[in-house]
Amino acid sequence: MQRTAGKIAVLCSTEDKKELESRFNSIAGIKFFSAIKFNDDKSAVKRAVSIAREADYLIFASKHSVRLFVKEMLRLGLNPDVFNAKTKVFAAGKATKKELEENGIDVYYAPSSGGLSKIFYKLQFMDRGIVVEISGNSQNDRALDVPMGLMYVRIKTYSLVICLKNFDIKGYNAVVFPSSAEVDAFSESYKEAIEGFKGIKAVCIGKKAYEKTKAIFNKAELCAKNDIGYAIKQARDE
Repeated sequence: MQRTAGKIAVLCSTEDKKELESRFNSIAGIKFFSAIKFNDDKSAVKRAVSIAREADYLIFASKHSVRLFVKEMLRLGLNPDVFNAKTKVFAAGKATKKELEENGIDVYYAPSSGGLSKIFYKLQFMDRGIVVEISGNSQNDRALDVPMGLMYVRIKTYSLVICLKNFDIKGYNAVVFPSSAEVDAFSESYKEAIEGFKGIKAVCIGKKAYEKTKAIFNKAELCAKNDIGYAIKQARDE
């Protein structure tokens, strides 16, 4: 398979595509593809805002969960100070942390890698209380990871829809997967035999994405940080 040196494909959500294109438009040889889009659950978002003020620990699992939460807060005329004074806010990664802070919400902890697993590990050493996680759909039952003594509530505010079209991996040296959802979209939409992916680097954010990608690409790498910019850099490095 012939590939152009340094050419990178980044699979992402429809909602993030324009922002990412603007942010990384100075990098030559990179192209973004919409792989997933969000199907929001408005009633769940309302519940999330309602219950957040009762939380001792409030976890945002994604940037989109923050967007939905803040939009509902603004609709209700609420400010970030609706949180209980003792509430500690956690973000699953750098992008989620940035989204929270840009909307006036202070972040207590955001791991540079490891995502939610690192958050639940840190909770082992925290005082007992109520944990509220605001996230999307997933097959994982993360309640099993919650330390004993903590009351855990998870609110799924959106689901994911695969929308990857017109993507041909031929010609690319590397592919970046921001999450396991983009890996699933790739697997479902791309029909070429796995042998055709040999020699193409796949850089993944998150262990779940990495484990899935290892079954497809012989050059799969786990990104050293939960950051799309770092993943792009890692994809460019030889």
